[in-house]
Amino acid sequence: MDLYWMKIYWEVLILIVFGVVVGLFEVIQHCRQKHFPDRAHLWLVLVALGIIAHRLITQEDVRIERMSAQLVLAEGSDNRYVINLIQHDLSQLGEKLKSQEFKVTGDSAVEELLRAIEQTQNGDSIIAISYNLPWATAFSYYQQANLAARDRGVSIERLFIIPDEMSDKRDTEEAKKLSQIMQDQAAKGILVKFIKERDIPHNTDYWTHLNGMVEFRYGKNAVLVFTENRRSYQALKNNEPLQLQASWRPAAVSGWEHYFDSIKRLGPQIIHDVGKGTDNKSPLF
Repeated sequence: MDLYWMKIYWEVLILIVFGVVVGLFEVIQHCRQKHFPDRAHLWLVLVALGIIAHRLITQEDVRIERMSAQLVLAEGSDNRYVINLIQHDLSQLGEKLKSQEFKVTGDSAVEELLRAIEQTQNGDSIIAISYNLPWATAFSYYQQANLAARDRGVSIERLFIIPDEMSDKRDTEEAKKLSQIMQDQAAKGILVKFIKERDIPHNTDYWTHLNGMVEFRYGKNAVLVFTENRRSYQALKNNEPLQLQASWRPAAVSGWEHYFDSIKRLGPQIIHDVGKGTDNKSPLF
């Protein structure tokens, strides 16, 4: 465990080592009846500070490493499994924080969405683009979490994009369920709009933003975006796991915000509001 203690207090150890070195030089010089120059003290201090600064600059995950060492000392004891668990999980966390993004698959994808929306509170906002999410099945808890967020005073704006295969089969049970989901969300005060995918200009923005997204804005500045690596309803139809990409990189966030705004500007001829009082038994689209 001494190694983990050293990882936690490495700055102190460096200063102690240099202090000992300076002390030894003083003793040696005194024995030789020579004075140790003040400039030499200064150089030793500068070297020590340089080593510390270099470590802080080159090792961005120094805080994760220190946290890992602290947890090992506090919880790990001699249990190698617990030690490995701490080091593995914190190492993954460090990679996520450094890259400002990560992928999540399967049931964990919905769990991360729930974690994100459950952190919202009064004054926060959510914007989303949805391609026929399986709201009634795999995303049923997420649907309830959206309605609960509105009760907390969270502003939510969701744009449903109706895939071509659904627009052409609007009398199916699947289309009716999606219409009901849209109406349920609108009834809770969620600002709901929809547009047929075939009506979106197929420009560069379209081809680089083919899948769904949701942006969580916590307060004014903290933003998190989840995007589908593949449309979830297509993955489930093919018995493939859901895949989401979470990111808080500024470039990723601004790109999706720009695309969301560009669709909203298309005009009322092709983008339609689902009013709060809408109660239509047949598909809206």
